[in-house]
Amino acid sequence: MDLERVAAVIRPREPYEAIDLGFGLARTFARQIWLPWLICVVPLQLLVIGGLWWAHATLALLVLWWIKPLCDRIPLFVLSRALFGATPKVRDVIRASPKMLVRQLFWALTVQRLDPRRSFRLPVWELEGLPFKQRGRRMKVLDRGQEAPAFVLSFLCYCMQWGLAFGLFMLINMLIPSQTGINLWQELDRGWPDHVALPMVLLLWACYLIADAIVSPLYVAGGFALYINRRTHLEGWDVQLAFQRLAKRLEKLEDKGPSKRGISERL
Repeated sequence: MDLERVAAVIRPREPYEAIDLGFGLARTFARQIWLPWLICVVPLQLLVIGGLWWAHATLALLVLWWIKPLCDRIPLFVLSRALFGATPKVRDVIRASPKMLVRQLFWALTVQRLDPRRSFRLPVWELEGLPFKQRGRRMKVLDRGQEAPAFVLSFLCYCMQWGLAFGLFMLINMLIPSQTGINLWQELDRGWPDHVALPMVLLLWACYLIADAIVSPLYVAGGFALYINRRTHLEGWDVQLAFQRLAKRLEKLEDKGPSKRGISERL
């Protein structure tokens, strides 16, 4: 990890300012985040729908929501490298995605799925590679003073995602000409919960996917920025960077010193 190549100003921030920094990082590296996210997530979700819709549509939609922590690893993979000056290419992210999606599968679908501070703790789980006991102690240290901001981030992103999905569904229903006599709410109520028609399942999935594609990378980026900010407070990264810059300035002055003395002696 090269702090000198960092893509943002490293300094202690208030938690919500750090979250805003994370959103800015997501916008800065939008192509590297959203393109591989869509390429990897869309086939996975279609596979889930194709495999489970015949059993029960509700089960298919529930599994789509349940596997969400697996997909959050892709934005984290990009941001954790891009922040320190090693932005991965889209093909590199896609090539690494199979291992990312299956690593620690049981842990991701149990503890991480139910953790309301998942985005803040995700870098500890995915990047630090600590044994179980050390990871628990590490999270206790990092969590101090960050529980409320991490929970608020999760709650607001959750509301934003489902609000967008619900709003898209309502918008599509409003745009259907009244002459057709089609009302999506009635169609959904007619099939729920026994067996929802496949077109309706695909429509619900499309609304969920669009909302998830907008919110999820921002959610991960906000939690990652909280994590970086907490480490800056604990480990003094800003002080370390200041001393490194000072040392470089002194080296430059020392390099210039002998040449100046030589010129003065000749004069």
